[in-house]
Amino acid sequence: MKYQLIIFDWDGTLMDSLDKIVLCMQRAAQKVAIPVPSEEAVKHIIGLSLEKAAEQLFPALPYGKQQALVDAYRDQYHANQHIDTPFYNGISELAWIV
Repeated sequence: MKYQLIIFDWDGTLMDSLDKIVLCMQRAAQKVAIPVPSEEAVKHIIGLSLEKAAEQLFPALPYGKQQALVDAYRDQYHANQHIDTPFYNGISELAWIV
């Protein structure tokens, strides 16, 4: 069967954004003056919505502080557009196959 359209999730599926996500979450935590999560902790929340990620990383934080973290993360992600997020190996070739 030939498909007319195939849609992939971009972030973390086609491109390697792990380093950028970790850096931005750690900087966001610094901005809101909460403990900086480890790289391993941030890896475990990838794929969750930002709100769920903040809740999982910092369940004891009041909701308002979790929202401040979410906002700071968004700011950091946009401010760090210069960080390279390359395609995973083989993705460029896959585009020509499909």
